[in-house]
Amino acid sequence: MKQQKYYFGTKFPLTLDNSAFDEHTDVLTAVKQDIVLLIHMNKGEDLSDYQMGCSLINLLFENYDTTLENLKQTIVNQIHQYMPAVTVKKLTTSKPDSHTIEIFIEFSLVYNQQILEDNFKTQIKNS
Repeated sequence: MKQQKYYFGTKFPLTLDNSAFDEHTDVLTAVKQDIVLLIHMNKGEDLSDYQMGCSLINLLFENYDTTLENLKQTIVNQIHQYMPAVTVKKLTTSKPDSHTIEIFIEFSLVYNQQILEDNFKTQIKNS
């Protein structure tokens, strides 16, 4: 008997797979992508919800010390509001230069009565 394959959203960047857009078959990979997209989105980009997004590009040139807690709180609030199944376990930020913010997130979620955990690192750059 063939096992059913589940899909969890379209992969970005878009690529064709058998004349259709390639999709995620792993829930953690799909959730990581969704968090990255949410973090990189600016408020107002989603026309159906102007409050969705973190608008982090605006924080690149501000004083890092005063921005650090605002940055973390913004990310946690957005994930809590738009991805309530996800729990942020750890979030760290760094600013290696004046044009880059690095973000490390460790998260968990419950799927099929199992706790799944993963982490990733992403960057916001003004190039």
